[in-house]
Amino acid sequence: MKSARDNVAWLLRYYRPHRWALGRIVVQSVLQAAVGATIPFVYARIIDGVKAGFTERFLLISVGSLLALGAADFLLSADIAQRRAKLNILLEWAFRQQAFARVIRLDQPFFAKFATGDLITRLTDDVGTKLRWFSCSGVFRAVSAALRIIFALGAMLLLNPLLAALAIIPLPIQFFVFVRSSNAMRQRFLRLQTIISHVTSRVEQAFSGIRLIQAYGAENRQRSTFLAAASERSAAEVSAVRLRTVVHSLYGFFWQLAQVIVLVAGGWLVINEKITVGEFVGFNYYVTTLVFPMFDLGNLLVSYRQAAVCIERLRELEAYEPALIQLAVPERAEVPATQRTVLVPESPAPRCEIAFDSVCVGDNGHSLLSGVSFSVSEQRMIAIAGPVGSGKSTLVRLIPRFIEPSAGRVLMDGQDIRTFPLDRLRQLVGYVPQEALLFTDTIRNNIMLGRGGLTDMDLQWAAGLAQLTRDIAGFAQGFDTKVGPRGITLSGGQKQRIALARALIARPRVLILDDVTASLDADTEAALWEALYRVLPDITCIVVSHRTATLERADLVLVLDHGRLTEQGQHADLIGRDTIYRSIYARQEQRERLAQR
Repeated sequence: MKSARDNVAWLLRYYRPHRWALGRIVVQSVLQAAVGATIPFVYARIIDGVKAGFTERFLLISVGSLLALGAADFLLSADIAQRRAKLNILLEWAFRQQAFARVIRLDQPFFAKFATGDLITRLTDDVGTKLRWFSCSGVFRAVSAALRIIFALGAMLLLNPLLAALAIIPLPIQFFVFVRSSNAMRQRFLRLQTIISHVTSRVEQAFSGIRLIQAYGAENRQRSTFLAAASERSAAEVSAVRLRTVVHSLYGFFWQLAQVIVLVAGGWLVINEKITVGEFVGFNYYVTTLVFPMFDLGNLLVSYRQAAVCIERLRELEAYEPALIQLAVPERAEVPATQRTVLVPESPAPRCEIAFDSVCVGDNGHSLLSGVSFSVSEQRMIAIAGPVGSGKSTLVRLIPRFIEPSAGRVLMDGQDIRTFPLDRLRQLVGYVPQEALLFTDTIRNNIMLGRGGLTDMDLQWAAGLAQLTRDIAGFAQGFDTKVGPRGITLSGGQKQRIALARALIARPRVLILDDVTASLDADTEAALWEALYRVLPDITCIVVSHRTATLERADLVLVLDHGRLTEQGQHADLIGRDTIYRSIYARQEQRERLAQR
């Protein structure tokens, strides 16, 4: 019951902006119900008038009334239907926009918890027909149906209370069927949506990794895997539809039973002259007109179970608590309370001196970083080296707050970075990950990434700095050249340089390159560093790399091993001692020498 109340409260949030439109639908539904309840009454009056002998004037008035009521019923019904359809679309748009706006700002652990295919399903299939139709048409068709039933039952009670009481005998049976079938429907619809998420994930993974699949000739294996997933979805769809159809059929059966009861009991009452023929015909008319409203009520109960699953899956996204928190900026004790101003780190030219203070990072009981402490102030370039799995990428991801430390602090200019507004922090920090992810769009849009205030001059400046100018000149459409999904039409080096230009165009104060220069040849990398420090002399570069030229160029080398900072210093100091760094450097030097042969 609590879940049902929560689902209703969730929907009410989206109803509020449309409350006047919804109110109009309800008012029109009341009018339609009143009109619908009047038609059988007029019809009964005509039948009894035939038996009593009616005048021409009575016939004209009665038939004219029926035509007017029928036209009013049609116009009201058509107007209500188009208004419900419009609100279906508006509500679906609001569901999807608000869910996407929240998800896109969540932290990276969220995207590790929820698979991409699952999120796509929640924002498309869940929000689509199943929730869209229920949110307005399903609910307010049921409201209209309930009003028509109330008006009709009221008229039936006025005609003959005994016959009306007999007619509603199937209602408690219908309620019992709903209660018994409700949980089964929820379980089948929940399983169906979970399987749809699984199928979408399979498709996303197959297309994202198409190069790898084709390189290893795994097309048939992927086809078999997709066939199995699609077959499972088909079976789940059939199972859900089968149960829904059975429940729908039972609702129809019960109300048809009510019609039989009315025909038998009403016929007996007519024979015994307890009611007139007109009243009997009108009463049967009322029962007949209630067939579709009863179907609408039954459909609400069935479709609610399906929509409830979709709502609960969207609420699950909303309930996620991000690990990223915003700390209050500490106040300065020496300033009197009456004059105190909380300083926000938005200096136009921050030094961006970075320090790690006993930083630890853990994941599912496994330590990724342990007690890492160092500071960077005057050094312009910091290289991070270490064996595979030593925590290099984890360390650099802490600076733009893609992940949070489980203990310790990361400081910028002596202040905990958790006190920085997240948007401000990420304006100061440019980040280029190992995998250069590009969108299916133009090179221009991949670099600008929708950020306002950037011009073509900025674009050309960033491309030149990233050593991309020659490549752009080689494309027929230049910056307007479209790239395939994930940059599939470009080389690895071109993708990395576009990703680098994307980071540089905002002129960050701190530039993080996570093993990016491995995709650049030695000459391109040397040109990059020379141009970078000439154009942005105050920038701090933090580079994860094993390339010897990069390590030699660095002002400070940090060496990680099993999540611990074991060594730090300049290349000349570290290479002269028996260190892990010296063995790493020697192996890399040998690889580069062999690659040049």
